[in-house]
Amino acid sequence: METGRGTGESSLRPSAGMARALGARAAGCDIDPASAGLVDFMGSADALAGGRFDGVIANIHVGVLRELRGELLRLLRPGGWLLLSGFLPEQAGEVEALFGKARTLRERGGWCAAVVPR
Repeated sequence: METGRGTGESSLRPSAGMARALGARAAGCDIDPASAGLVDFMGSADALAGGRFDGVIANIHVGVLRELRGELLRLLRPGGWLLLSGFLPEQAGEVEALFGKARTLRERGGWCAAVVPR
């Protein structure tokens, strides 16, 4: 599940193709009207009342990650993982405090991404 799919920044399409090749399914959502036609559904992650996923991708500013924390964690199956990006290097500690210790933490071009197992 990719939340905040947007108009192509993190591009779910390659992720969806890889998921299908592995026998899995990928889905994306966004609340931005500019994303219509590029996502599986318009709306926030909380619209998936019963959905559970092995992985959740969120390329969203740390303030929004803070707000969506509960919903992002709820979407994960036990043993799943979060791929969080779109936060600054100085915010990495806050992201780990919110979601747990990152298995992988990378910085590129002034932005960070983290893989957090659950």
